Amino acid sequence: MAVTTTTDIDDIIEIALAEARYTVQANTFVQNLVTVKDISGSPAKSARFPKFGAITATQVAEGTDYTNHADLATTSVEIPVKEVVAGTIITDLAKASSREDIGIAAGRVLGNAIAKYIEQDLIGLFADFTVNQVGTTNADITVPNWIKAKTLLAAQNAPEPYFAVISPYVEEDLIQLLSGNTNQFGDSVTEEIVRTGYVGNPYGVITYRSGNLIEDVNGDVRCAMFSREAIGMVVKWDPRIEIQRDASLRGYEVIMTTAYGIDTIDANFGCSMLLDNADA
Repeated sequence: MAVTTTTDIDDIIEIALAEARYTVQANTFVQNLVTVKDISGSPAKSARFPKFGAITATQVAEGTDYTNHADLATTSVEIPVKEVVAGTIITDLAKASSREDIGIAAGRVLGNAIAKYIEQDLIGLFADFTVNQVGTTNADITVPNWIKAKTLLAAQNAPEPYFAVISPYVEEDLIQLLSGNTNQFGDSVTEEIVRTGYVGNPYGVITYRSGNLIEDVNGDVRCAMFSREAIGMVVKWDPRIEIQRDASLRGYEVIMTTAYGIDTIDANFGCSMLLDNADA
């Protein structure tokens, strides 16, 4: 009679965790785009992101004491962490009859769920960018709008680099716009798009595609261009997995958790882009 040993379960945990971490890292770009604070080594359950006021420099004559000291005025945004959980059941029968390594399968499914949740958290903050906005209902992306969004950020002294998150259909429009205008952008842009199938970094804006942008009732999506300092993220712990035996169910409960928080730090450092999401 076959016996499932502790070693078997440890192997499932190790394989599932490795696959889950790889899946999360491969399928979410959020930490690359925002200001991140890691509080995993502290007892804190939140992190504070300060915003410093501007100070004006002035000229002084030689030998003159400078006495016009400015107040280093600060405000801050405190971001609490929250637990996010995804789980599944691996039955004894599934484990014994699966053609694919059940640990890899579980890790992939749970990793995808966590990655999607984190990404949707980021996208939900785009509605905070109300000061700077481009686009209108049922209108495709245009080069002037793209440049305008970047200009609005620069006018707010938003620190570069700038990032953009767009839907697959907006990316399709942008690819056709850039690759179809060789007079303006040259053959090299078209060749790069054809070679990679990716829109690249138009006008120096690092651009990411996400399938998690939600269409509104008009068929539009709210994309965004922003500085890293527009949004803050605090991480308490990276994705981790626990497995618990459920004898009456004749299987194992596999739970994956992560603890983090994400919120807007400075809405002036982001630009909302309302764009048509119809297939080109």
